[in-house]
Amino acid sequence: MEEIIELRRELFSIVYSNWKENTLFTPQWWILLIIVIGLWFIWWKLVDKSRLMEVCFLGTVVGIVSTLLNSIGIELVLWGFPNQLFSLVKTFNLLDLTFIPITYMLLYQYFTRWLPYSIAVIIFGLLGSFIGQPLFTMLGIYETINWEYVYSFPVYLLIGFVGKLVVSFAKKHQTR
Repeated sequence: MEEIIELRRELFSIVYSNWKENTLFTPQWWILLIIVIGLWFIWWKLVDKSRLMEVCFLGTVVGIVSTLLNSIGIELVLWGFPNQLFSLVKTFNLLDLTFIPITYMLLYQYFTRWLPYSIAVIIFGLLGSFIGQPLFTMLGIYETINWEYVYSFPVYLLIGFVGKLVVSFAKKHQTR
């Protein structure tokens, strides 16, 4: 166990030094910062304030599922995020805590019934897998290692459907 702890310390030192020297204040870092701030600003302008708790609950569920799946993918060396806003939390990235939750929150807000929501999730899954991820790869924000973009499509579906199922279940069992 002591060897593992020492290797983790060394890895942290390497990752943190790399982030300070090769990521912090680079164009990719500024792009990430602008996207994060911009998306949250846009979301705040668009979100239905009368349904804020419900929409935020979906965003929280989606953020948790996305973070869990991304953590697994990173640990299994399937993909990575070479440029991040913060290096101290390796699972904090643009996709898990901004882009994915905001997109699904807006889809949930605008498509309340299952069929339209499902169609919107499928369209987002296609756009995310075959346009969004390649774009983030070109920007140096995301990289596939042992992964293909097509594999992400069912993952986007899973995230969207789990989020709506959990919120629907909670709403059904909520006492007023």
